[in-house]
Amino acid sequence: MAAGGSRLLREAVPFGELPLSGSRIESLRAVLTRLQNQRFRGMVEIRSFFGRYCLAGNASDGYSLAPDDTPVSRCDLLGNPRDEGPDGAARESVEFANFLGSMRESARDDFEVRVTSGDPAAVALLYPSAGERTTAGEWNRAAAANNRIEVVLHPGG
Repeated sequence: MAAGGSRLLREAVPFGELPLSGSRIESLRAVLTRLQNQRFRGMVEIRSFFGRYCLAGNASDGYSLAPDDTPVSRCDLLGNPRDEGPDGAARESVEFANFLGSMRESARDDFEVRVTSGDPAAVALLYPSAGERTTAGEWNRAAAANNRIEVVLHPGG
């Protein structure tokens, strides 16, 4: 169970991909269609979370995952370049926006769909301490688990 509702889906997002794109659209389509067929009433919240990766590179040339044996203290960026813009632009593909528009139209009498940013403190896997012995490989395994989407149900009238 997630705070404020029950979690129905958790799906990992590969590094560098938009959270609301690719195979995750099909997963969301299946979940929302099932809810519609079951006549779910309430609100469906789609949360996206960005993992904080140990990255090599820079803002102008781009970032990539640091080699696994790199000490975390030597990361060029400890974060996620996708987590820079306003909500939505860095999270949703055009395909997802189109899908969501049609789903909202067909389900409007049953449930509301909201897309939100997940709380960065709500990690799926704790990050290791950022000490000198911690490697990028260890850190990025936690980041990969935390780079995800979740669907949370909030039943109501």
